[in-house]
Amino acid sequence: RRPPTAASRAPPRTTMAAELVIDGSKFWNHLKALKTEWKRNRGKAAWDGADALSISWPAADDEFDTSFFKTPAMHIYLTGFEFNSTIMVLTETELHVLAGKNKIKLFEPLKEAADAAEVGVQLVLHTTNKEDANAANFALISAAIKKSLSGNRVAILAKDIEQQPGKETNIAALWNANLDKAGLKTVDMLAGVSALLVVKKDDELDSMKKAAVMTNKVLKHGFMKQEMEAVFNGDKEEMSLMAIANNLNDCMDDPSKLGIKLPEGTVEPCFFPIVQSGGNYNIKPSAQTGEGKLTEDVVICCVGARYKHYCANIARTYCIDPVAKVEQTYQAAFKLFDHVLGAMQPGEPLTVVSDRAKKWIAKKHPSLAKHLPKSLGFSLGLDFKDSAYPLSAKANPNHKFTAGMVFNLAVGFSDVPLEPKDVSKAKGSIKEMDKFSVLIADTVVISKSGAAEVLTKAGKEWGDVSYFIKEDDGGDSDEDSDAMDEDEKEDQEEGVSVRTSAGRATVLKSRLRERSSVADEQQERRVKRAQEQQKLHEKKVKNGLAGKGTGLNAEDNSIVASAKDFSAFKGSEKYPPEVKMSSIFVDMEHEAVFLPINGQPVPFHISTVKNVSMPDPDRAAYLRINFFTPGQAIGKDAPKQMAALVEKHKQAQDFAFVKEFTYRSLDSASLTHQFRLIQELRKRSRQRENQAAEEADLVVQAKLVKMKDQRIPRLADLTMRPPLAGRKTIGNLDSHTNGLRFSTTKTNDIVDIMYANIQHAFFQPCQGEIMVIIHFHLKDPIMVGKKKTKDIQFLTEVMEASQALDTRSSMYDPDELESEQREREMRKALNNKFREFTNKVKTVASRHGFSFEFDIPYRELAFNGTPNREMVTLQPSVRCLVNLTDMPFFVMDMSEVEHCHFERCTMASKNFDVVFVLKNLDIKPRMVAAIDMKDLDAIQDWLTDIGITCTVGTVNFNWNQMMGLVKEQMEEGVFWKDEEPDGSSKPEGWYMLDAGGSDSEEEDDEESDEYGEDDANEDESDGESSEDSEDESDFEEEDDESEYDEEEEEEADGQSWEELEKEAQASDRARQHWEEQEDDRPAKGGKSKGGGRGNASSRPSKKPRR
Repeated sequence: RRPPTAASRAPPRTTMAAELVIDGSKFWNHLKALKTEWKRNRGKAAWDGADALSISWPAADDEFDTSFFKTPAMHIYLTGFEFNSTIMVLTETELHVLAGKNKIKLFEPLKEAADAAEVGVQLVLHTTNKEDANAANFALISAAIKKSLSGNRVAILAKDIEQQPGKETNIAALWNANLDKAGLKTVDMLAGVSALLVVKKDDELDSMKKAAVMTNKVLKHGFMKQEMEAVFNGDKEEMSLMAIANNLNDCMDDPSKLGIKLPEGTVEPCFFPIVQSGGNYNIKPSAQTGEGKLTEDVVICCVGARYKHYCANIARTYCIDPVAKVEQTYQAAFKLFDHVLGAMQPGEPLTVVSDRAKKWIAKKHPSLAKHLPKSLGFSLGLDFKDSAYPLSAKANPNHKFTAGMVFNLAVGFSDVPLEPKDVSKAKGSIKEMDKFSVLIADTVVISKSGAAEVLTKAGKEWGDVSYFIKEDDGGDSDEDSDAMDEDEKEDQEEGVSVRTSAGRATVLKSRLRERSSVADEQQERRVKRAQEQQKLHEKKVKNGLAGKGTGLNAEDNSIVASAKDFSAFKGSEKYPPEVKMSSIFVDMEHEAVFLPINGQPVPFHISTVKNVSMPDPDRAAYLRINFFTPGQAIGKDAPKQMAALVEKHKQAQDFAFVKEFTYRSLDSASLTHQFRLIQELRKRSRQRENQAAEEADLVVQAKLVKMKDQRIPRLADLTMRPPLAGRKTIGNLDSHTNGLRFSTTKTNDIVDIMYANIQHAFFQPCQGEIMVIIHFHLKDPIMVGKKKTKDIQFLTEVMEASQALDTRSSMYDPDELESEQREREMRKALNNKFREFTNKVKTVASRHGFSFEFDIPYRELAFNGTPNREMVTLQPSVRCLVNLTDMPFFVMDMSEVEHCHFERCTMASKNFDVVFVLKNLDIKPRMVAAIDMKDLDAIQDWLTDIGITCTVGTVNFNWNQMMGLVKEQMEEGVFWKDEEPDGSSKPEGWYMLDAGGSDSEEEDDEESDEYGEDDANEDESDGESSEDSEDESDFEEEDDESEYDEEEEEEADGQSWEELEKEAQASDRARQHWEEQEDDRPAKGGKSKGGGRGNASSRPSKKPRR
């Protein structure tokens, strides 16, 4: 079968049947709304001063499409059915209905409806009379019109009468002719009716949401799975576009083909489905299905459903084996859709959609501007397209978005050219195309606040609409994944994480650096790492010389207070009445302190007061007030506005500043009271300013849109950190349309996290931890309780953090074994539960146009360090370095790191520090201190793998001074050069940090020798040679002993338990023999039995290690 023409592509609506009943409540409520809209705006152009409303419709052919006509829409709006050969006339007090006998019977019960009395309109029914051609009926209705208001202007739907006048003998045509004969002037009410129908009530919105669900089902299951994917997978033979469209139309007529059970006639297509591919595209609403077959290139499908007469529409573009230009164009359409969707908010004019689209395209993709359609959609409801409310520049500027309006938002690009170079590497039939189009259309409803809500939920992200059929098995992504897995296996084989006698080490296979096999392996890795670092440095220097270096365009994020003068009062007449001439008065409301000067009260803003004190009293009490003045230290606690004023007038010569006042009073109680009031006011002022600074960078978050059309993913009984109001916070975490909501179980407090505000998301399973964690690092901070935070996490503890150790238990205790088994099962179950939740959150977010991934930190690359005050375990992830277990959390985005410097890296050091220099040089570098030296190589390898340059030094820098020097060289343009402006050589780029240290052990040894020589020179200059020699000998003994200990340790490391036990026994015997000799030895100064002085026995200088 062939589809309807472009002007009429919808099937006929449901016709009236004898058993039908008009809903009385709906009829009178909607009639009341019609009358109210007409009477309230009667004097405006939409109704043109009409005294009565005439709605007439002739007998229509069953195949005639009525989707674009307002008269049938008004019939359905009032009664729920279409009425052919019927006339309705609404006057100020009456509604006249002229129709056949059977139709009139449907209206008769409405007279007795309960809601009839509230409308103030009497229902008058007239049965058609063919004998006089309804002349008597026309005369009665015309007389009623003349009695209504002014009685001479009748509003009609002129466009409907013009396009569907009916036969000359039809009752509608005769009535319209009678209006002229009766001397009544006709005016058009199309704009008024559109204004009435454009805002949907709750029952209407419910029908439109169900229509939207139907369009999703038909598109996803009917088109994507049963047709398109089946053809491309070879499950079906090649099909023509017309055959596919017919199948989709049949699915809409009979939803049971998709497994959907609905009463017959409830759902029907609101237009014949549109399927296009092969290079011939038309993205206008009047488009038709193409003539060719479905091809593997760019496929556009558009379907629309009507549920209880209310329409919904959806369109998607599917890209098969796309080239880069197709993907870029689609991504531009996708982003433009989100951009204009955010503009559709209550109070905004309809023209804002077109205006923002044009500005965005001109800025982001100017080459696509000429391919953007003039209209980006229209209002829809009972009629598929309401031309009075288009989303275009031609829209009435007085028409504004209102909550309850529903639109078809359609964004796309038409006939985008494909050059030969664009398709040179194409794999599918797209290489034969010279142009293509893309279209994304959804049914959206205007919310009460915030952006519009999308009702058609079918995915439209690139991953949802792109197919790669001609790609070879095991594509690039799989290859990359396999390569990554191989690299990880190689790292494990090389010993990044191995078990040693001391436990599990991260890098080294032994604690002894002298082992040749490990040393050779380390040396090979270090040489390779040094080569990679050299390449990274050269690339960074090259970019820096080209003007792409960090810091040149760094934005200043510091908040500089405006140097605006304080103004507590505009004049003395505004002073509080309590102010006295000779007394100190504190005005809490205006934050001012009145000080008496020469008998006059002078107000000083509290921000000008530096401090206040009461010196020791004598006969009287004293109060001293100090003010901020230039030439003295301002202090960190100074108000920013005052600090800016002091800085502004610092060099001024024509201003005098009051430094301090001292007041003396015999009334110590009164002076003490004022002192306390001033202190309290200063405290309140500081708190207010701190709170303002705390909330200065807060961004207004979008309102959470709850998900209602499907089951909500939920995790129950979670603990949130940081907690609300300083107490443990337990509640549930739900995933909704545009964000997550955490709601507490007891206090019903809520915390909303928008998907758009999530910068990084982490999932940390309970492997080696006592808790399983979901953590979000936000782009903009939010308020949790009274504190601002950018990190928020939700966790469940697997076991208690502490356990009693005073109870003894056996390793074979059945209860202990069962408890451990339960704990393992609990860990596994919680890990799976949280992992499933993260997958559901990603699915919900991507379905609504948001995209983010959950990173899992690499436990095998973990190391201990001190980023704040406590030693914590830091773990790298794909994009960050994190500590999620301990508070405060530590999350560092490695894409924001410019360079990494290692401090205190010497042979004598047991640990070292790492300093991360950020790309924004105005932000202070972040340091992780006290990292074990065994983790040095692993951290440097990791940083090299992610492309971050490193330098190594032996000393700690003053980073405030160092960053000042870096920025100074950046401004002078010499930072990336290898010579100073005067021609002298200098290290280029970040090598300046490497000038005092090296990452090779040989250089460290040389530096240690140099430091030893310096120490010896200093000792000689002190002139204490004898003590120096003794100290030297002591150091030599210590060195020998440490050398001996290392040899012993190396030897012991390879001995068996039996050998170690024999050595321990020999050590015990030697100690016992020495103690016996000690007992026989005479006291100091005494004689031995042989008459001579006793010789002290020689105690072993070194004992074997047990």
